[in-house]
Amino acid sequence: RDPSLCSDREIPPANLDGIIVSRRRIRWYYLLLIVTAICFFCLGWLANRGQSVPTKPQNKPAEGTTPVLLAGQIRYGRPNGLPIPDGGAVVIVLPSHTTPDRAIPIEGLRPWDSETAAGQVNRQRLAELGAAWVKVTEDGSYNVVLPQPGQYWVLMISRNLARPKATLELANRGIAELDFKQMSQYFERPGDLIGPQAYRWSLETIGPTGHNLNHDFQTPADLGIPELP
Repeated sequence: RDPSLCSDREIPPANLDGIIVSRRRIRWYYLLLIVTAICFFCLGWLANRGQSVPTKPQNKPAEGTTPVLLAGQIRYGRPNGLPIPDGGAVVIVLPSHTTPDRAIPIEGLRPWDSETAAGQVNRQRLAELGAAWVKVTEDGSYNVVLPQPGQYWVLMISRNLARPKATLELANRGIAELDFKQMSQYFERPGDLIGPQAYRWSLETIGPTGHNLNHDFQTPADLGIPELP
């Protein structure tokens, strides 16, 4: 053959650093890569869904139930004197069948606490639990709306009457051991929540028609009523 006939054709070099791949095969590679990425994404999503931890249900009213009212009068006095309205006392009502994942801080929940952002957050945590917090009015009355009937722990903390000094020097600041253990399921530092004040901790059944709960804090006649910090 005449070499001049092939002079315009390029002859590929014998030693190449790369590999020649057709466009069609490249398209197949891209498609395979996309399909593989989608498969891995789906497998990861299914794995995470299967391992998700169910959230703890909140104490929301069951379907068909209505809120109920707890109300009453809180007073304080001496055995030989007339009871006086315990204005500024605190009433906290807690559902007995559920407790918070983490104990609730006590700031903003005590009778002598001032209004702060931290206190609002702590009271909001109580509300999310299905609990309630209220301060007693100057005439000694209070009322609390609860999400549904049931059994509730009721904590009353006097604003104006303290416990004997000798009691405060006992373990847990004189709070009964069982009371302290039960309060600890809801609150941080129950001893500081009660402080030196007289308190009442009781389990109450609130029916569909509500409940009326009154209490008079009483102390020995020679104790007096000390001022709070």
